[in-house]
Amino acid sequence: MSGTYQRTFDTAITNGFHNLACGEAISTLDSNLSNEELTAMTEEAAQLPSLLFREVKDWENAKRANLFPKEQINQPLQSLGRLLMSPTSNNWTPHIHRFLNYSKSVIQAAARDVPLPRDIDSLFKWSPNRVGINLMRGKLDQEARIPRHTDPPEEAGLVLALELFGLSAGRMSMIFCDDVCKTLGLEQPEHQVTTITDSISLTLSELR
Repeated sequence: MSGTYQRTFDTAITNGFHNLACGEAISTLDSNLSNEELTAMTEEAAQLPSLLFREVKDWENAKRANLFPKEQINQPLQSLGRLLMSPTSNNWTPHIHRFLNYSKSVIQAAARDVPLPRDIDSLFKWSPNRVGINLMRGKLDQEARIPRHTDPPEEAGLVLALELFGLSAGRMSMIFCDDVCKTLGLEQPEHQVTTITDSISLTLSELR
């Protein structure tokens, strides 16, 4: 990431934490990423083999692929079959993997800098171990939809969602998880995604 966009991305993340301190458990922000940065990650996501994508219950015209940082996989990848079962972001999507590592450092720093009412360890040590790629193919007469839901309790800290390609490319959401909301006495936010065009989005989360 370029120096200018690093600084403006950092500012966007900090704003999301200030919103949390004010009682907002979800923030939608401009990521301030450059077209070059978004394009590099979009191309990686679009070039993933179709067999990595799966149908998700209740999703309409949308599929999900999950990748994992290599250091999060417990056993060495010893065969092509195991590689396909546990694809690593390091190998399949290096630009996305670099964005994951940079986001991790920015979020940990922002969690410490913004005065939150209580210490929240899962934000100070947030380390995403799942990279989700959402591929949505909407049409004017048949939208693509991820229905309204709350994120499961095994996700910790926050989910960082970034639209790579689509009508709102560059838009970023910070969705704070159940553990954070309970600590701060907030209601866990419901959210949904709908589109009438093609869209590719990235989600970073830590599963425990």
